[in-house]
Amino acid sequence: MGDSSPIFDLPRLLICEGPEDIAFFHKLIEAHGLPTFHVRSTGLNRHEAGGNSKFGERLKAIRTNRGFQKLQHIVLVSDNDNDHDSSFQNICDQVDAASFQRPHRELERTATVPSIMIMMLPLGKEKGALENVCAEVAKRADGTAAAHVDKLIDDMHGRKWSVSRRGKAWLRCNLAVRCAHDPFVLLGAAFRERRTQNLIPIGDTQFFAPIARILATYA
Repeated sequence: MGDSSPIFDLPRLLICEGPEDIAFFHKLIEAHGLPTFHVRSTGLNRHEAGGNSKFGERLKAIRTNRGFQKLQHIVLVSDNDNDHDSSFQNICDQVDAASFQRPHRELERTATVPSIMIMMLPLGKEKGALENVCAEVAKRADGTAAAHVDKLIDDMHGRKWSVSRRGKAWLRCNLAVRCAHDPFVLLGAAFRERRTQNLIPIGDTQFFAPIARILATYA
């Protein structure tokens, strides 16, 4: 499932927005016993957050990878941010520009080889990003800390921020106060390192399991 190898030897590829997302999907796949995927981001390297404007560039680039002909399925995962419909349309336009067939609807697979599916987070067309999903899981893991972080963000006029910004700021503060050994812990490390895996439990059934069930259909 490594994201750095230029060679495709699996039939499934998942492309997300950045290294923190890669860490999340690696752990989700492992913890839920999902089919294995190559997991890549839209960044130029494993440390860069490419964001949601570079899916097209990544799709064009993978055509030159050894083993591209082995790919049967490609899943693109992007954030809804402030508007699900416009964000989804943005990804579809990039799929078109990269000369792949665009799906008509979210979570729909095209009949092409490789097939293309687009997953937008949070599921359900809610505003926000992966960090908002992780924040909800962190709240369930430690309600006391969550209440204090809620107050801090509200006191800093967080109610006026976009949903994405509030979610990212909330999660950053939450991880900082709950991670005893490293207040600068990154989101990806919360999934990669064993000693931090209680911060955002990957086995969460309410928010993470629905994402896992979608990927499980590729078995």
